[in-house]
Amino acid sequence: MMDETKDSQCLTETQRSCMSSQLTTAQLESIEKRYVCRDGINELVMDFLVCEGFKDVADVFSKEANLKAKLDVEDVEKRMQIREAVEQGDIEGAISCVNDTGSTILQESKQLYFKLRLQQFIELLKTSDTLTAIKFAQVELVPLTEELPELSEHLEQVMGLLAFPDASKSPLSGLLAQGRRQQTASELNHQILSEMNGKLSAT
Repeated sequence: MMDETKDSQCLTETQRSCMSSQLTTAQLESIEKRYVCRDGINELVMDFLVCEGFKDVADVFSKEANLKAKLDVEDVEKRMQIREAVEQGDIEGAISCVNDTGSTILQESKQLYFKLRLQQFIELLKTSDTLTAIKFAQVELVPLTEELPELSEHLEQVMGLLAFPDASKSPLSGLLAQGRRQQTASELNHQILSEMNGKLSAT
């Protein structure tokens, strides 16, 4: 009885295996924490994979779990392209891709636009081209903080990286980590998905 209860509350080894090659441990744990019962886990996992843009994993999982994948291939591929651009530090490319989809999310959400440009500023600081980075901040970020003063503290925090000869060894080194790129990419992905779902609901 104990084994049956335990088995009903976790992913099968096959399911975990097919996802672990492309998902981080944190993402797998996120899936399992949302699990309620075996009857509902497969659909819950599928929703997570589609929302996060893991097309290949969703395809494999849907076959293993005998589910019909609810995938809009074009939509998922576009979001994957945008996500990958951010995670690779190509913020300008990501913004271009978002605009190419016809989305107005970056025009409507100045906070989100600021976060992307702030990440771009961080990417410039990583190249050690301090002068270019500062000019970028003056043109792209300062005007936004003047319009939305609550954003100033975020810019000031990142500007703090300039105070260290080697920012990667500073108390602010987390700003340079891959995890920050992933966090920014995930937030952008969710905002785009929310916008798309809103348009579908309105039709």
